[in-house]
Amino acid sequence: MVGRLFVGNFDFEHRLAAPGAEPSRVVRRKCAELSFVWSTVASAEDVILGGGLPDRDFLSELQALGFPRLQWHTSPSPADRGLDVCPWGWDASLLDWSRRHGLHCNGPAAEVVREVNARDFSSRIETQSQTGLPGARRVSGLDELDATLRGLAQTAPDWVIKARFGMAGRECVRGRGHGLDAAQRNWVVTRLQRDGVVFCEPWVERIEEISWQFDVPAASAGLAGAAPRLLGATELVTDHRGAHRGNRSFSVDQITAGCSADWQPAMDVVTDLADEAQRRGYSGPLGVDSMKYRAPDGSVAVRAVQDVNARWTMGRLAWELRRLAEPAAHVGWWHVRWAARQSPRDWCRALRDSGGTSVRVFRTSPYEIDGRPVELGTLAVIGADPQAVRRVERDILESSLDG
Repeated sequence: MVGRLFVGNFDFEHRLAAPGAEPSRVVRRKCAELSFVWSTVASAEDVILGGGLPDRDFLSELQALGFPRLQWHTSPSPADRGLDVCPWGWDASLLDWSRRHGLHCNGPAAEVVREVNARDFSSRIETQSQTGLPGARRVSGLDELDATLRGLAQTAPDWVIKARFGMAGRECVRGRGHGLDAAQRNWVVTRLQRDGVVFCEPWVERIEEISWQFDVPAASAGLAGAAPRLLGATELVTDHRGAHRGNRSFSVDQITAGCSADWQPAMDVVTDLADEAQRRGYSGPLGVDSMKYRAPDGSVAVRAVQDVNARWTMGRLAWELRRLAEPAAHVGWWHVRWAARQSPRDWCRALRDSGGTSVRVFRTSPYEIDGRPVELGTLAVIGADPQAVRRVERDILESSLDG
């Protein structure tokens, strides 16, 4: 088995939206800190390319929990040239970087990745399956947008306008009524000039959101087993302010046992979407988000294709933690801000105590990199007792990302 070289280009979506733009210092630091999340998926044959060395206890703690002995490099070395590059997402700048370092790339073409990640692709799937939000439109000019907003105002006073490429809830503007104010209009004009299109849809109340996790092999016509494979799903969890806090992970068996009639049509649509992505030339990890929502008239419905992520995602990494759990176990992966803790070590110890012997609580990112405190950390919570697991989750969620 050929090992992988995990590369944390977590600014992938920024580069899709603005090719050629250089990341800010804040973004570069965040990418360096997030590189350690690859520990959830890396095997002993793999190498993780990180922005520094973790605190002394980090790797030994993971090994004691059953993780393989992980290898870290702070920059590419000649020994890495025998590995397959595995980035967060494939884009032109990542391919150029790989070639400059003489690294082996075996991913899909950058233009295919860009196509599948664009909202044009998901919008087309929604139209074909008739599962989109009522009144949602792909628009290519201000007059068309104004007409769309006037139509939405009849049934949905609140709306959101999204750019062609999203970035974790960014690259969008929300408003109310049938018109745009000056700042909103300037935002739209800038995106129309850059992309030629924006996407307008009613704002609805989110009830629940799940992400279907697929592995998409390279297309090989006529070969058995070459179809995209549904691995499982993860539930997106937010705190009381709506900030993303983590994911709960479910196996295929757990989905089958607990999948309500509401989600089954969405599963059918996203499975067809994965097939279409493969036909267009995409291969690799694929996450497709579906949302259960409350419409302005009070009815509950499901949007099958909320977002398409043709890349690795935090939800996919949360699902990968299932390799350390029994099939029926409850698995969650949570984002916390170490910097908001007076002592992250003591806080984690208290969480482990609150879960008792039936729950495992452990960090999957270091407290320090090269002796410098890390801002954002990640915690895994795994257990068979749902009440004990929920108790630990509640303690995490009641502690906001700002402390």
